[in-house]
Amino acid sequence: MNQHTADHRQICTFIIEGEHYGLDILDVKEVHAGNRFTPIHHAPETVKGYVNIRGQIHLIVDLKVLLGHPPTPERESTRILLFKPGAGEAFGVLVDAIGDVCPAPDSLIAPMDSQTASSGPGILRHLATGILKNSSHLVTLLSAKSILQHLSPSSSDKIPGNTGTLK
Repeated sequence: MNQHTADHRQICTFIIEGEHYGLDILDVKEVHAGNRFTPIHHAPETVKGYVNIRGQIHLIVDLKVLLGHPPTPERESTRILLFKPGAGEAFGVLVDAIGDVCPAPDSLIAPMDSQTASSGPGILRHLATGILKNSSHLVTLLSAKSILQHLSPSSSDKIPGNTGTLK
């Protein structure tokens, strides 16, 4: 039974630096344990590298660094969230740990209004779409498309082998 309706979404939650974040489950293709990354020389620090998963090459963004945290070594709980093609090119994000898939009725989501967005820290104000008021904690909802859009065209020009734009 599909419970993903206009007023009731499913959110894939994850943790970065102790903070809870979430993405619409319809944007998430799959979750993988840490893999070996092929570094991309001269790429921005937010780009972890490429990863080959079952013969498909994915660009991996270090979401922790994109959100303004310093990079840290991967842990056993580190995971890669891969996105469906609708979110953009073949890409994914590196997160500290995966949480649960939880229901997110619209009544529990506070939208990111202009006042909240303008007072948010750094890039988060551009990536966040709302705040889910979960029973145990707040979950900042992010947009997969916005993550990819914030890899600037000038950054994608610096990624060797990139034949398209990252928009």
